Amino acid sequence: MKFESSPSRQIRRTAFTGLSGIVLKQLLPSIVLVQLISGWYLGHARTSATFDVKWEIAFQILALMSIVALILIVARKLDKAEAALEKGESNFKSIFDFATVGIGQVSPKTGEFLDANLKFQEITGYSLEELRGISFVKLTHPEDRERDSAGFSAMLRGETPVYRTEKRYVRKDNRVVWVRLEAGVAERDVNGRPLRTIATIQEITEERRAAEALAESEAKFRTLADVIPQLVWILSPEGDLEYANQRLIAFARTPFAQVQGKGWIQFVHPDDRERAMQTLSQANRLKRALQDESRLLNGTTGAYEWFLLRAVPIFDEHGKLLKWFGTHTQIEERKELESKLNSALRSRDEFISVASHELKTPLTSLKLQVQAFRRGITKSKGTPLTQVNMDRLFGQMEKQVDRISHLVDDMLDVSRIETGRLKIERQDVDLCEIVVDLLERLRLELTHATGELPKFKRVSVRGRWDPFRIEQVMVNLLTNAMRYGGGKPIEIWLERHERFARFAVKDHGVGIAKENHERIFERFQRADSGREVVGLGLGLFISRQIVDLHGGKIWVESELGKGSTFYVDLPFNS
Repeated sequence: MKFESSPSRQIRRTAFTGLSGIVLKQLLPSIVLVQLISGWYLGHARTSATFDVKWEIAFQILALMSIVALILIVARKLDKAEAALEKGESNFKSIFDFATVGIGQVSPKTGEFLDANLKFQEITGYSLEELRGISFVKLTHPEDRERDSAGFSAMLRGETPVYRTEKRYVRKDNRVVWVRLEAGVAERDVNGRPLRTIATIQEITEERRAAEALAESEAKFRTLADVIPQLVWILSPEGDLEYANQRLIAFARTPFAQVQGKGWIQFVHPDDRERAMQTLSQANRLKRALQDESRLLNGTTGAYEWFLLRAVPIFDEHGKLLKWFGTHTQIEERKELESKLNSALRSRDEFISVASHELKTPLTSLKLQVQAFRRGITKSKGTPLTQVNMDRLFGQMEKQVDRISHLVDDMLDVSRIETGRLKIERQDVDLCEIVVDLLERLRLELTHATGELPKFKRVSVRGRWDPFRIEQVMVNLLTNAMRYGGGKPIEIWLERHERFARFAVKDHGVGIAKENHERIFERFQRADSGREVVGLGLGLFISRQIVDLHGGKIWVESELGKGSTFYVDLPFNS
């Protein structure tokens, strides 16, 4: 069966039009030449006296035979050309029909299909006969028609030599398939109007689905990466930053272009950079997950913050390292807690050491006094104990017992504070009376420490406070003034304000550095006086808790070498 599809007919028409011209071009010079030679010869012969008509006839026959011979030679060439054309036509049909891509031709005027190969028919689900009555617009998915028609029209107008696009076809069975199309104008007339178009299509449905699935997966990843509190990133095996989530960009407060590649290194603390690169290099070599802690620069505050780095390697099917997927989790608070914990542990160890010493000292003294008392009672040696000696020993023993009792009370108060069981019992009380009574009870200690009793101007200040706990605060402040006052006089005063009462104790001792003004109110903290001091470092901590329970405040004003003044404000109504 002869191949008569539209492309073949066009080829045949063009080919034979060209061959006819070639035949005429080859025959015409020879025929004209034969006619000229025969005409010249006959004209010359007729002037001769020996001219014979028979020779003229013979010469005419010879010229005619030459022309016929020429025609036969050219005809033979034409037959060979036609045979070659038919062979090429057969080859074209094979290529056209069995191409691995769909090939189709549509009318430039109507857009209807003129021809389509087997692959095109397979992709669309239509036979060639069915396609010839369908416009490419109808075959195109409704959502793609406007864009596709505009591109096709631009190609026909010559605005673009080749029209390329990806679009959807609706198959005969209504299934939608994606195709990659390339179309062009195969021939135009002398006026530039398109005569023939040719197009190839390749089905890419699975490719598009994979791309859409990948795009959806990437969108989900980016959404997840942007909502989690961590800084998320992807590095190449060489350590180049390829992706950073929005939280990382916001933290660095720098465009991605400035952090990609090796730009991220500038945000790592200078002291951590070398270790960070060594850690990455080692992880590359070992091909295993990595974890590290480092400091990153906060672009907003300009401060470095601690982060925990975790990263896992991504490999291809051959085990080749492709990427590093990692996160930075902020651990600044954890680092602060660790620092506080370490400080607390040091304070605990110091407290245990101090507590052991503080408890052991009065117990040792008490033990020695008991032994001395026993020796006096048994009269095993020396003079029997007199009443004076007994009073002195009992006084010393009582003092050591009081000291132990005070230490135990402090530790119990700390326990009550920690468990929220420290309570206050408010009563109508005059702070002036508490101060006067306290100065009298501490007369010996104050006189021994400073050489005189503090001068105190009596000012009646009444309110509802817990007298026992307020006295405990005053004792702590006076005790500290005696310990750190350097033996110099102590000042005490009361002030009545509109909404609160103020109690103050001032010494002229070593003073307290400004950076320690708050620290001394923490547990197990003691001021540095340059000499050994007694106590657990709990007095000011307990005092602040007591004042807080009254709704007041306690603070210190001090400079090194200029003494210290402690203030306590107690509101009248809290």
